[in-house]
Amino acid sequence: MVISYEKMLAALKRRPAVARLVCLTARWLPRCFMGGYVLLCGWSLVFRREALLQTLAVPAVTLVICRLLRRWIARPRPCEKLDILPLIRRDGRRDSFPSNHAVSATIIALAFCWHFPALSVLWLLAALLVAASRVLAGVHWVTDVLAGMGLGLLLGILGFWIL
Repeated sequence: MVISYEKMLAALKRRPAVARLVCLTARWLPRCFMGGYVLLCGWSLVFRREALLQTLAVPAVTLVICRLLRRWIARPRPCEKLDILPLIRRDGRRDSFPSNHAVSATIIALAFCWHFPALSVLWLLAALLVAASRVLAGVHWVTDVLAGMGLGLLLGILGFWIL
């Protein structure tokens, strides 16, 4: 069963508490990932200096590849294509695929998994929550976040565990 964005957003808007939760998650959880990543880099500098370059380089290369793909593909967002009002504001650029938030959350989650394997499930679930919030907010297609998470997983596994 396919649920249209119009119906999904209308259902969320009828439940203001749920809509606020989606907005908070879409806005603040990615910021928590970035703050956590800064702390992880500081921790690497102090306690695991030999891993600092990899901790910095793998996410940086992944995000550059994501940005290049977005500019090349130039896919419109659901709120642009369907003329809907998303739950969070966007500037309207055609840069939906792959989701930068999903890539960022996934690659940062993998950086944490590499350093602290015992917390892997927690970080990967949080990355999935970031991705889902972007779809529920109406700013990404499901395929955008799946591709973003896939790109983050692929490059993260290559960069942290294989190379």
